[in-house]
Amino acid sequence: MVAKACLPKVAGFANRALRAAGRNGSPVVGSISRRPLWDGSTVEIRPVAHGEGTLLREFRLRAVRDAPEAFYLPLDEEEKATVDVWERWATSGAETADRVMFVAAEIGDWLGMAGCSLRSDGSGVLDATGMWVVPTARGRGLGELLIDAIVDWGRHRGAVRMEFAVTESNAVAIRLYRRLGFEPTGRRRRLESNSGLTGMFMTRAL
Repeated sequence: MVAKACLPKVAGFANRALRAAGRNGSPVVGSISRRPLWDGSTVEIRPVAHGEGTLLREFRLRAVRDAPEAFYLPLDEEEKATVDVWERWATSGAETADRVMFVAAEIGDWLGMAGCSLRSDGSGVLDATGMWVVPTARGRGLGELLIDAIVDWGRHRGAVRMEFAVTESNAVAIRLYRRLGFEPTGRRRRLESNSGLTGMFMTRAL
């Protein structure tokens, strides 16, 4: 998933989210939930919390260093974003209804992330961004769980369609997105991080 930019353990946040769950124990959309992985283990899927801007920035830069072809801007541009920029992303996940950044965590360690934002034009389109999973955790189903979290979050806020760009050469990611029902829109764009690469847009009704 080609990501636009500029764009741990937090027990207090976890407790608040769990207390917010319904009486039947079902998870609240946008709060913490534990999801099973393909290998039989479980992972925590939750929004980034207030106060985690530094962690989010470090994780994002780690992602760009690992897979620059998956991000729209190059590393030097990503590094210009201050902690305050990322803290606003973290705060938005807890306090606003128009954007959120989810992380997948196992015993407090972040294994993956994905964000999304609702377009302000009233179209009901949800733009996804910043999907990345650490290399050692790939192949366990984390990408699908992060997409599920985004889809659920968007549906509960009135989104009717989800859209994002993925590098055309990323065959593994494209197979995942197709399996989850996403199809190319026909729209493409060159990546600023690498003018030799092209991002193609994919979409799916929610």
